[in-house]
Amino acid sequence: MSIAHAQAGKGPAYRPDIDGLRAIAVSAVVLYHAGVPFLKGGFAGVDVFFVISGFLIGTIIFQGVRAGTFSFADFYARRARRIIPALVAVILATIALGAILLSAAEYKSAAVSALSALLAISNIRFERSISYFTPDAGLDPLLMTWSLGVEEQFYLLLPFIFLVLARFGDRTVIALLGVLTLASLGACLYLGAASPAQAFYLLPYRAWELGIGVMLGVWVSTGGRLPRGRAAEALGTTAMIVLCASLVLVDKDVRWPGPLTVAPVLATAALIATPGARVNRKLLGAAPMVGIGLISYSWYLWHWPLMAFLRISAVGEPRPEAMGLAVLVSLIAGWLSWRYIEMPFRTGIGQPVATVRRYGAAMGAVALSLALVTVLDGFPDRVPAEANRIDRTVEAVKAGRCMMDGDGNGCQNTDGDGGIIVLIGDSHAAALAPAVVELAKNQGKGWAVFSLGSCRPLSGVRIAKATDPGFAGTCEKFTQDALAWTAANPRTVDVILAGMWEGVMWNEGERYVGNAEVLLNSDQTALLGTGLGNSVHHLVAAGKRVHVAQDTPYWLIDPARAALSRTIPARYWLSRLSSETTMADTGFAPVDPRHLANEAVVSRAVREAGGRYFATNSSFCSGRSCRYRSGDTLYFADRSHLSPEGAMLAMSGFAHGARTGLPVAGETPPELASGRELRSLR
Repeated sequence: MSIAHAQAGKGPAYRPDIDGLRAIAVSAVVLYHAGVPFLKGGFAGVDVFFVISGFLIGTIIFQGVRAGTFSFADFYARRARRIIPALVAVILATIALGAILLSAAEYKSAAVSALSALLAISNIRFERSISYFTPDAGLDPLLMTWSLGVEEQFYLLLPFIFLVLARFGDRTVIALLGVLTLASLGACLYLGAASPAQAFYLLPYRAWELGIGVMLGVWVSTGGRLPRGRAAEALGTTAMIVLCASLVLVDKDVRWPGPLTVAPVLATAALIATPGARVNRKLLGAAPMVGIGLISYSWYLWHWPLMAFLRISAVGEPRPEAMGLAVLVSLIAGWLSWRYIEMPFRTGIGQPVATVRRYGAAMGAVALSLALVTVLDGFPDRVPAEANRIDRTVEAVKAGRCMMDGDGNGCQNTDGDGGIIVLIGDSHAAALAPAVVELAKNQGKGWAVFSLGSCRPLSGVRIAKATDPGFAGTCEKFTQDALAWTAANPRTVDVILAGMWEGVMWNEGERYVGNAEVLLNSDQTALLGTGLGNSVHHLVAAGKRVHVAQDTPYWLIDPARAALSRTIPARYWLSRLSSETTMADTGFAPVDPRHLANEAVVSRAVREAGGRYFATNSSFCSGRSCRYRSGDTLYFADRSHLSPEGAMLAMSGFAHGARTGLPVAGETPPELASGRELRSLR
């Protein structure tokens, strides 16, 4: 996030109340990230920064273009002096800390994030990989640079927009800017509903927030009147109330940006438009507020990596006192960064072109170092061998050799003499695939695996996703094709259906919808039972033995991260400071109490349709405490997906007795490890 303010004599005159606005924004963001409960909408502080940046930068560019003094070299040199030194310092510190705290895979990912930040495209990277409001969002130590990417892309475009508009009169410029702003707002409200990640991270959906600030800056620069007297007092007070209410009352379950985002954006613009109001002079202009506002850019940059490293190292959630300490340390680091990095570089002298070249060369050197980290896979020799084994386990599950994209292709090897075992389901089914393949091989059978992420094997019931309108149709066709292939194949003997049966509880924006064959029913659990029962009945009617797997535990901690925190020395030390490490030491941890909430409905639907419901948890769990590892063997790759070794243990409940030949633990079968057995199922 740029959070940059104009230097004296360059653009608008310095206004201490705008620094006070920055103080509110950065404090809200930092405290929200620290988990302060009363600031549920603290993330809206970013929107405040967008409006401020639009106002200040828009004013600078517009006044320069109007006066005929605008210089691209001068503008970008000033932006470089303002943004790059503190950003590079934080990136270098993050990479240095990551060298002693992160596994090789995590370190490589952090280096990629750092490269993206240097190239001003981190928002594009995170749009493709991280949802800001999910638990895993807190694990990338440079996630905060997404907003910096939005603003830097805006800085690249805005000068050209003003140069194109320079031929028009002032009021026409404001009107045309209004059209662009409304177009962005429309995209945010309507197109963003179907693509919330794009709406959150990408400039076209965020430009309206910056645009409102730009329009206000042009209005002021062209002599437009601002509210005065009682009108200014009323507007300023109302705007402050609306802004504070947004930070306190809005929560992460609201679509953001969306209709409610308009409130803090307009409130910020209103406060900028009322510099003489009492709330601006007495509250926003107060010395403590101005002081925090001055260091807001550096504080924003430093707070996130510190909190992210705490979350990465902690077993479960970090203690509140640990997050509070991170707030304090980041505030001190922010002041030091402002005093000894920002200020000396910002006031530096030199020709603009030379400045741009010098900063470009420095960034290039840092980028080459980061590229080396990625090329060498995060320097795996830095960490113990066990950490690398954990990384390989996690990456193998993420790779999902038998995961499909809905095109009808799957994993299979149907050459066995004893018939075929077929596995159908979502990513939880894919995690079971290594054990199913091993089971089939040991019984002299062939095998086939059909798995599509989030697509539980239901018939007559669709799985709708708010974030992917086309998913329901893709999943329905995938399931129909898999069931049809399985039912029609005379060599199919056993069919295993597996899935995250409580998925609707955890997957935000997901719901079951009955189609023409099933009465529309708002009871999601009933629809799950109906859809699963239909699939079982269809296969049983085709003469197949159908087995439905109990879903595996959903952990309150991330087992792989807990295992890494036990393995990497510096990380273990930090985890002991920030959290309770008993779960890392023993390998036992509690699971989500909602786990198996639908088990009664699922098991009854399976039995009534003629199938068999078998346990997968008995080897892991006793009550609500389950083991996620034994010694150096990790049974789960994340909060809900089995490792290959865990799959072997879970599938021991499939058959009664040891004559199946299924080992308790083992490596991924060569067919899955190599991906050789991909064949068309059409």
